Amino acid sequence: MQVLSRLFAILLLALSAPMILHNNAHASSGLMSDPEDEAEDEAEDEAEDEAEDEAEDEAEDEAEDEAEDEAEDEAEDEAEDEAEDEAEDEAEDEAEDEAEDEAEDEAEDEAEDEAEDEAEDEAEDEAEDEAEDEAEDEAEDEAEDTEEATEASEGQQFGENFDEAEAGLEQTLELSGIERDQDEFEVASGEWLVLSSAEELERFAGRGFTIRSSEQVELLDQTLSRLAPPDGIGREAARLALLQIAPGAEIEFNHLYSPQARTQRSETGRQPAGALALPEARRTVSKKIGLIDTAVSSANPVFSLSRMVTEDFVNSRNPRPYGHGTAVASILVGQSGSYQGLLPQARLYAASVFERLPSRGNTATTASLVRALDWMVRNGVTVVNMSLSGPENRILQRAVNRARQNGTIVIAAAGNAGPTAAPLYPAAYDGVISVTAVDERNRVFRRANRGDYLDFSAPGVNISHARGNRAIGTSSGTSIAAPFVSAGLLLAIDQDGRLSQRALARLRRRALDLGEPGRDPVYGYGLIRP
Repeated sequence: MQVLSRLFAILLLALSAPMILHNNAHASSGLMSDPEDEAEDEAEDEAEDEAEDEAEDEAEDEAEDEAEDEAEDEAEDEAEDEAEDEAEDEAEDEAEDEAEDEAEDEAEDEAEDEAEDEAEDEAEDEAEDEAEDEAEDEAEDEAEDTEEATEASEGQQFGENFDEAEAGLEQTLELSGIERDQDEFEVASGEWLVLSSAEELERFAGRGFTIRSSEQVELLDQTLSRLAPPDGIGREAARLALLQIAPGAEIEFNHLYSPQARTQRSETGRQPAGALALPEARRTVSKKIGLIDTAVSSANPVFSLSRMVTEDFVNSRNPRPYGHGTAVASILVGQSGSYQGLLPQARLYAASVFERLPSRGNTATTASLVRALDWMVRNGVTVVNMSLSGPENRILQRAVNRARQNGTIVIAAAGNAGPTAAPLYPAAYDGVISVTAVDERNRVFRRANRGDYLDFSAPGVNISHARGNRAIGTSSGTSIAAPFVSAGLLLAIDQDGRLSQRALARLRRRALDLGEPGRDPVYGYGLIRP
């Protein structure tokens, strides 16, 4: 028992000794400090500080990382939200745009359909009116033809170059019928128009082709012939046979052409001299000007003081119409007490190229047009008015180009087939001056052809002109507008008798721009202002 007590006392002493020493050490630290203890304390303090610093740094780093992660997550979420919003907005915009485009397309289609329907209705109405007018005109013209045929002064009823007894009518009839080409344009049936040498023509005849007509065309320096194939040979087979005989020959259809004006019954139209301002010098201009059209009735009083040279280029017994040519001629050179044309002193060379067919009315062939152009060039006519139109034809184009090279320029009516119609010729040929018609307010004639080939606009609606029966009528159309441009070009001819490119460019600059800025397919360069 005592032993256990002593052991317990020793144990208590052992446990309490460090505390006593520690307290004593603190109590007497100034005198009894141990350097090792101080070092240990400092080390412990430093370790604690470092631990605290590391812990703080780690905590800060973790906080920063968490903040960065949160920021990145938020940024990604925002970006995703924005992308989704943008995608939704774009999808909505596209859907709206598509809906608007579809609505606009439907509206445009409906408007186009309505416009087409209206245009068709108007065209049908106009066609009916025209048919009635043409029937009346033809009846009047036939009566006038009979009257004119009895007057010795009207030699153009049967041209001076056509001798019925010598020619042999069965060989020289201009038309034996009408067919259509691959583009549905009308052509003389049962024949090809061939431009070749005289030797090649002999070979054609030797192979069984019938020569309906043949003549040397000085303008083209070749022979122009109308050839009918042997019996039993179709049209295309005949063309191939001709090419085999003469590979270098030009073989074309003998296309048909029509005047481009619509006659009206009113007598209150605009006089030519008042419809377009012209320089005063126009009254004394005595230069030659050409007209390739129907025959001209010199019996009308407006031509009593006019100087005209006429020639006929149709080889047939059919009647020669003269209403259309008389109208255009009066606009160019007519003059009387109550009527003033554009160039009353000019000398008119009038070529008759039309015949009247029972089934078609006034008709000109490619062959007659080429003959007339050849005559104009041989007579030194610089400006030639062609108020007619029809299909493209390579032989006619060659004649127009050769005439231009010889100093003769062609002014042609654009045509009255409508705004959506295909180009008509000769107006659409390069080098030809193409003319459209406008009314007194400079609005385009509603039936005028349109295209990039148009050059000038001119008065062509409700214009007064002479009629074949000694009266005054009015007409509208591109045919009526063409002579205004022909007059303007004649006034622009240089001293050497040619129309220079400089003079033509000056007319283009002076034109009154009526449509889109610059040249456009509706008005060309604009209203001509000589």
